[in-house]
Amino acid sequence: MATEIAPEPHAYFEEIERLFYNYRLAQLNRRYYSVLLDRAKRKSLWTQVSIGIFTVTAAALFSLTPSFPSLGTAFGRIAAVLSALAFVASVVAPVFGWNQTRDEITARIHAWHYAERQIESGLRFLRHSAQSKREADLQVQFADDAYRTADNFPETGKQDMKLTKTIRLEVEKAIPPDYVWTAL
Repeated sequence: MATEIAPEPHAYFEEIERLFYNYRLAQLNRRYYSVLLDRAKRKSLWTQVSIGIFTVTAAALFSLTPSFPSLGTAFGRIAAVLSALAFVASVVAPVFGWNQTRDEITARIHAWHYAERQIESGLRFLRHSAQSKREADLQVQFADDAYRTADNFPETGKQDMKLTKTIRLEVEKAIPPDYVWTAL
């Protein structure tokens, strides 16, 4: 029985190069959507804080109305306006679908993170453990499937090109072109 000699790591250079490109794209997308999620969370938080401030201020003014009869009418009007603003904000905020947007962005982040881990695993396997072309092809297939799954999410909203450029530079700095040969 003949034993198969393990190929050199550079035997899978094309596969490694392609997976590494996808790995950097997965990093970029995960980081991009993480920033968008943070923005969406902040927007939702400020909306909730505003609603809370309007509500508490209106309640305080309503309770002060009997104590200050001369200002009671003014307090009552201001409190009514604040109550209306709080009500409108609490009704209108869900119409914008911010919670749904946060859920969609979170799903994208998880998908890109999974793709990133699968690709990294495939890269490590190709670099250090692949014993045959078939094993290498299977690892590449798993990584490609994870990448395609993450990439197949439908786009929502307009892409922030300035943010994309900033994150691309961060990814290029954090994961240089020789990363696959030096760090994995």
